[in-house]
Amino acid sequence: MQPQDFSIYGAVDLGARQQAAQRRETVQAATDGDGDSAVIDVTEETFNSDVVERSRTTPVIIDLWAEWCGPCKQLSPVLEKLAGEADGQWVLAKVDVDANPRLAQALQVQSIPMVVAVIGGQLVDGFLGALPEAQVKQWISQVVAAAEQIAAGAGGAPADDAEQASVRLRGHGRLADRRLPRERRPSREPERTPVRT
Repeated sequence: MQPQDFSIYGAVDLGARQQAAQRRETVQAATDGDGDSAVIDVTEETFNSDVVERSRTTPVIIDLWAEWCGPCKQLSPVLEKLAGEADGQWVLAKVDVDANPRLAQALQVQSIPMVVAVIGGQLVDGFLGALPEAQVKQWISQVVAAAEQIAAGAGGAPADDAEQASVRLRGHGRLADRRLPRERRPSREPERTPVRT
């Protein structure tokens, strides 16, 4: 039997998936079944429950990273340390972009490390690259303050509140305003009726 040429186009790196599964097991063992950890590993399967639903009560900071990324290895320990010190004010959700390519695509990841905040089920803002701890702390304090303002003014629509939070944070962050996957953004332009000829 002769070896045949084959293409690896569209191949999935199973090693990255295996490493992500091992990290999840390690994190789960460290929390001793306490599902309320300050740092969680998120997958495409758990994103809605671990991030979207949780963000309705607690701000969620998403760290998008990869094993091979040098700046990610600088930023992740800073975020994990701050999450541990936060005493439940916010949760850090770590997403390995190699093990979760569809999630990375849905979040429009073009560069890593990428950090975004989710409040009330909405992406509000984020930054790209490794920042010094002081700047990360300042950004997180703005996220927490925006979440507290949203919670205090719970009479308004959550989407409107999250959009206002995004506007407040946009001066510090470096990402454009985006919403979570599977959500349509309301048009700010008047509806146009197609012209029939």
